[in-house]
Amino acid sequence: MKLRILFAAALFLTGLTTSQANITSISYTDDGDGAVKCPIYTWPGGTDVSIYGDQYWGPGHVLFDIVTDSSGDPTLTLANAIENDTAFAWTGYEVDILMNKTFTFSGQTVTLPGDWTVSSVVQPGAPIGGIYTGQLFFTAGTPVPVGGELDFAFKLTFLGSAQFTEQLVPVPEPGVFSLLLGGLLLVGRRAMKRR
Repeated sequence: MKLRILFAAALFLTGLTTSQANITSISYTDDGDGAVKCPIYTWPGGTDVSIYGDQYWGPGHVLFDIVTDSSGDPTLTLANAIENDTAFAWTGYEVDILMNKTFTFSGQTVTLPGDWTVSSVVQPGAPIGGIYTGQLFFTAGTPVPVGGELDFAFKLTFLGSAQFTEQLVPVPEPGVFSLLLGGLLLVGRRAMKRR
């Protein structure tokens, strides 16, 4: 009797470990609009992906294609290193994942600057047009200056092969909005005077 229970438990545990899919291919690229530029990526194997990019404006998009050998549930770690090549310092940063199947976030961290935090995690809800969307929001301690870098990581768990987009949206310092609004008002006022 005890032997049968042990054998059943061993079969159950074996089933749990084999239900995880092996990733056989990972590729990513920027979408070509110039908001984010990524170097050509060659997958070294494993489940960790290092994303390097220069961001010139937002939103920027990085397109991923993940192929697995089964419909099990791989967990993928995305480690991002994004250089600020916009015209403003970043005081916040939004990351949206848009995937063709449901997924979950876990293990989200910010490593550079060291005083940034993960302020919000929104797991995907019901799909819209067949696309599931989840969101991470990072908040600054020290703003990321022009030429500076933001490094963050998170895990995604999903079933089987997947395609998804990582949408990257930098948030400028509040003073930048005031300057932009003031400039627009000034230009609008001059245009109205000319008429």
